[in-house]
Amino acid sequence: MGARMGIKFPNYDPLDNVSSGSQYTLMHKIYPKEQLIPTAHWKRIVEYVSENAPEALVYDYQFPLETTAMFKPKPLVLDTTSPAFTTSIFVKGQTMKVGTVNGNLYTYDIETEQTGFHPTSNSAISQISEDGSLTLLLEMGKIHPHDEPKGSLSSLSKAAVKEQLLNNLQRPVFALNEDLDGDGHNEIVVCEFGNQTGKLSLFVNQGEEIVKKTLLSIPGTIKVIARDMNDDGKKDLIVLTSQGTEGLWILTQQAPLLFDAQRVIALAAIFGSSGFDLVDFNKDGLLDIAIVNGDNADLSMVTKPYHGLTLFQNMGGYQFKKIKFLAIPGATNVISSDFDQDGDIDFIVSAFFPDEDLAPGYSLIYLSNQAKKNTAFKMEYLPLSNLGKWLILTKADFDQDGDDDFAVGSFVFSAKNPLEDYLSEWGFKSPDIMLYENIYTDPMPQL
Repeated sequence: MGARMGIKFPNYDPLDNVSSGSQYTLMHKIYPKEQLIPTAHWKRIVEYVSENAPEALVYDYQFPLETTAMFKPKPLVLDTTSPAFTTSIFVKGQTMKVGTVNGNLYTYDIETEQTGFHPTSNSAISQISEDGSLTLLLEMGKIHPHDEPKGSLSSLSKAAVKEQLLNNLQRPVFALNEDLDGDGHNEIVVCEFGNQTGKLSLFVNQGEEIVKKTLLSIPGTIKVIARDMNDDGKKDLIVLTSQGTEGLWILTQQAPLLFDAQRVIALAAIFGSSGFDLVDFNKDGLLDIAIVNGDNADLSMVTKPYHGLTLFQNMGGYQFKKIKFLAIPGATNVISSDFDQDGDIDFIVSAFFPDEDLAPGYSLIYLSNQAKKNTAFKMEYLPLSNLGKWLILTKADFDQDGDDDFAVGSFVFSAKNPLEDYLSEWGFKSPDIMLYENIYTDPMPQL
């Protein structure tokens, strides 16, 4: 904090903690050379924090958790020569595509259980999508924090011909390929997460060239969804940001591809935002927000009682009211659906940074809605969820029976422990993927 205000400390250089791309940090003046506040004011800030910080953190986790019978697990090992390093999952019909930190692409036929392997690069595949017959691969460059523009977006044909569409991306983690202005041609919006610097970028194909426009000039953009949020017939962008300037933004499309940005949910800089979903909780025609926060791999790795799932109700006019918080340490991803088909919205939450000592079983949680007002949820953990480190979560109807199933991808990593020690503990224990089939059936009516 002090370094960002130009405060100098003996034997400390903030750039020592920048893994790579320090020139971008210097260029954007993240750490100013001159003090922005007097030393006396800085000392008062330190004294205030020291005097008002709690002696201990108070946790409120539900115990004990039962195992849900709603979902049947199926572990998948796609590569027997390497530990689980899954970084992306895409499902269409009964075909699943899986990307890894090493740039490998796997295909898996859910019906025939046949696996295919397609090495594509040495870059972590952060997202897989499709555009017609083409597979789109978003590649980060390196998965560890950095600011260097080494990421890219490429297409892969069925004949395994790879073509780079976008390059020089700054640690991209999410891409939206959609026709935003209704002209019949897709635009691409990329969350260039970065580290100390980053941005939300819009790419427009103007025939002979692709024009790039910065929509948000802040690091930590993590996910973007296109919806008409003000009922004017134009697609707006809903964006979650982390890395300091945390919160949920709505970029209103005022005119074709001209957006006005507004942070509609402001979150604390230490919140650790990691994912969100849009869903109409109360069926009033307005899209509500479910946000998970649990990033715990940075400077403070203590388990935080404010990590979990928060529900925000859309009150209209871009006003959102917090209606529910559920504590889940290290919460990373959330999906929503009426999984038990009782007419209300349920949630699945995965946690990449769980605390198995304080909250055993919380790495993968099913939250069944017990009240139409979305204020009471039954928390249960998923069978075999202790087998993986769940970085990826995606929803799909794998068995084509009309209800939603889901899959999680494991990435064997710990921010607290050396990789060698962690791999020796986990080894090949974790599957690459765990499929969870929804096996809910309507209860027999009481006679």
